Amino acid sequence: MIGGLSEAPRCQPTLSQLFKCNVNASIFVDELTVRVGLVLRDSRGVLIKGLSTIYKVTSSPQLAEAFAIREALSWLKSNHYDHIIVELDCVPVVHALNKSIVDNSDFDCLILDCLC
Repeated sequence: MIGGLSEAPRCQPTLSQLFKCNVNASIFVDELTVRVGLVLRDSRGVLIKGLSTIYKVTSSPQLAEAFAIREALSWLKSNHYDHIIVELDCVPVVHALNKSIVDNSDFDCLILDCLC
């Protein structure tokens, strides 16, 4: 209850309406590139769509993963996907996405972009 009124029931997606997006980034130091891979699957694990991109950037693994998640969210939004579980393997990025304080570092600026 909020302010004495009951909340209206929220429409929850069923398991069959959920998508899962796996996100990964790899740094190729010799080439000065970051490669980002995204895979979108439905609730049965069937491939819906994928994306692989290369960026001319030199950065830390943590920064590359933050860049990858920002690219994933942008890609998913531009393709009008809802009800998505995003999975990534970079604990510092997951923790940063869950904290409420950011500074002016490049990493935190990417994280803030993800949250907006």
